[in-house]
Amino acid sequence: MERGERRGEGAPEMFWMEWGERRGESAPYMFWRERGERRGESAPEMFWRERGERRGEGAPEMFWMEWGERRGESAPEMFWMERGERRGEGAPEMFWMEWGECRGEGAPEMFWMERGECRGEGAPEMFWMEWGERRGEGAPYMFWRERGERRGEGAPEMFWMERGERRGEGAPEMFWMEWGERRGEGAPEMFWMEWGERRGECAPEMFWMEWGERRGESAPEMFWMEWGERRGESAPYMFWRERGERRGEGAPEMFWMERGERRGESAPEMFWMERGERRGEGAPEMFWMERGERRGEGAPEMFWRERGERRGEGAPEMFWMERGERRGESAPEMFWRERGERRGEGAPEMFWMEWGERRGESAPEMFWRERGERRGEGAPEMFWMERGERRGESAPYMFWRERGERRGESAPEMFWRERGERRGEGAPEMFWRERGERRGEGAPEMFWRERGEG
Repeated sequence: MERGERRGEGAPEMFWMEWGERRGESAPYMFWRERGERRGESAPEMFWRERGERRGEGAPEMFWMEWGERRGESAPEMFWMERGERRGEGAPEMFWMEWGECRGEGAPEMFWMERGECRGEGAPEMFWMEWGERRGEGAPYMFWRERGERRGEGAPEMFWMERGERRGEGAPEMFWMEWGERRGEGAPEMFWMEWGERRGECAPEMFWMEWGERRGESAPEMFWMEWGERRGESAPYMFWRERGERRGEGAPEMFWMERGERRGESAPEMFWMERGERRGEGAPEMFWMERGERRGEGAPEMFWRERGERRGEGAPEMFWMERGERRGESAPEMFWRERGERRGEGAPEMFWMEWGERRGESAPEMFWRERGERRGEGAPEMFWMERGERRGESAPYMFWRERGERRGESAPEMFWRERGERRGEGAPEMFWRERGERRGEGAPEMFWRERGEG
């Protein structure tokens, strides 16, 4: 992270690459997402294309799906076309369906026409049904007439049913019951469907239950799905639970995901926790990451701590780095302090250096002071020297002032004396001048006396 900030990148590519390698991926999803965000893409095309190439696919389905979402399409035409070509179909049914939905049509005529031609039918029944619905008719006369003629019936049963609906009659129960008995069904599916619609239900529970029993399912998925929709739930709790049990999973991932969406959570904690337990991880990284995002934190502290413990580090450096960024610091003080403690240093030099840079100082005073204390000096010379160089002074006044204050002098005589000694002078002129100014004399007698004696 810190390397990326130094280069002006949000989060360096190498960070995500390393994360992917730990999971056995050549380049993880998050790597491409981060690269895409830097380029102004929501989720970059390169991610999906790269995943497809790794799987031996020319361009994976999800690549086309993501492309469409960026263009404001529910699922792009190219996605369905590409899926159809891989399956050996001229243009798959779902392609036409999606094309119609993009254009604001329930299902386009070409979809049904194409489905009919695939099946060897001149014009499929569903084509006529859809044509009628678009014209505001319950089911058009020509649809039922066409179905009857194909079955060798003069006027099919469904034709009469449709005529009854046009006359304000619901649809008699006995009609559906009689139809079912002729087909050898105990109670036909359409009977239960129609019964529920007359009662103001979208599809009755008994319909789905009966459908599942005929298919050998204990309780069909569609039953639970429909039950949840009637209760205002996106997908009911029992649906996902039942699907997971049939697949041999204790509680499937989608179950937890769906529960979180119903509660207004992006991805619930229990989903990530359960995924981690199935993978043999104490608590997966994504669990902690997701919990932090829900709390308004970039990446929660517990995420980094948990990653560090898995790597055998007491508290990983990245944990402290992330805490600092949440507090508006470029690199947090606690990061450097913690690194120093792990290395056996009281407080590392880089900790103080970083603190100063945040305050606009090239090298902070506290850095040099701390270095001096570690060397057994009250306040190290290098601290004051460095401050002086920043102010354009060869040897800073403040260095000597600080040394003088430690010796009980207001502005140390030793500054000027030491400068003179370094130049080979007994006592420099400026030393005496400075002593005189402290005594309220313009030019001290002692200065001239000392020059004369020299």
